[in-house]
Amino acid sequence: MASDAEMKPLEDYLEWLEPQIGQRPTRFDEKDGGVRARVLMLHNFPTEGMKKATRENTDRSAYNVRTIHEGVLDRRLTISWNAVPYYFEKKPSKAERDACDAYLEELLRRLDKLQVVMLCGGLAWEKRGCVEAAKPCVVILETNHPGDQGLYGQHGYDEYVAAVRRAAEIVGPYEGEKTA
Repeated sequence: MASDAEMKPLEDYLEWLEPQIGQRPTRFDEKDGGVRARVLMLHNFPTEGMKKATRENTDRSAYNVRTIHEGVLDRRLTISWNAVPYYFEKKPSKAERDACDAYLEELLRRLDKLQVVMLCGGLAWEKRGCVEAAKPCVVILETNHPGDQGLYGQHGYDEYVAAVRRAAEIVGPYEGEKTA
């Protein structure tokens, strides 16, 4: 579980983001890694009513993340977010999606321990250039969205599992809190 100090920069980010997008953004999950996260799982956009970007939501995507990541990639090493960080009734236009690059860049600036970005799904894949510009040293893994539609097409499940395993291989195991 992330400490208050590890969540504060993310809370500050959300305070900055809210007037930019004109609505309350989804929250980060304090059970994830906070700003010490080494893996960013970037999904497409939040579903209606989603309050928090968490694997504990009740939708199938969250269930799939929970079950696939368990025992492979410790959640304290990860943080989840969305390429478009707010709800749209219909798929956002290209201009609306492009406007979100500035929001992602600001988030990436705050994640100084980041080693891997998993781009999970089509809208997230569009953010490759933004991630490369903001964090040129991170490993970028493009994979399917963890929802049933993304996972259970041809090779979808195997590709997602391989990406999770690769991320875990890069960052290594969670080693607990480091003390000085």
